[in-house]
Amino acid sequence: MLWKAWQESRGRFVSAQVLLAMLVMYAVLTSPGFLARYNARFAEKPLIYSVYVWSGLFHYALQGLWVLAAFVVALGGLAREKTTGVALFTLGLPVRRLQLFLVRAAVAWVESIVLGLVSALLIPLLSRVVGESYSLGQAAVFGLLMSTAGVVILAFGLLLSEIFEGEFTAPVVGLCALSAVFL
Repeated sequence: MLWKAWQESRGRFVSAQVLLAMLVMYAVLTSPGFLARYNARFAEKPLIYSVYVWSGLFHYALQGLWVLAAFVVALGGLAREKTTGVALFTLGLPVRRLQLFLVRAAVAWVESIVLGLVSALLIPLLSRVVGESYSLGQAAVFGLLMSTAGVVILAFGLLLSEIFEGEFTAPVVGLCALSAVFL
């Protein structure tokens, strides 16, 4: 069952991880130029690197993209399989529907934690490339906090994927609701 749940969500997981990693790489690798321009313009109140990382990534961009990624990995399930025509295979397996749901939820939960931790831990590693330092412990704590608080987003995605049968209905409804709340 774990393998089936992983097979169903791995494309969404890998795509989300790549997008999160690209965001972190862009933000960290372009930080010297941004900080130089910002500090030249606002010399009376300079911006230090750790504040840049917090305000630009953990407090806004990384958090927002992670919320969308956690929502997307939670999608799928029997309702979607019914519309694509593969639900009969899944229902033919010798397990209950509740077990199918719980395994899918557990895989999505682990994936969302990995998404949060890997993207957060990239920050200290890439910071060395640009000659800055960022605490590995602090990045890990922020990644865990983001992942822990994101269980609500994950549950929202699981709920919508069980309510709506259409291939695109749950993603569209959920992404619109999340975007409205975030913005």
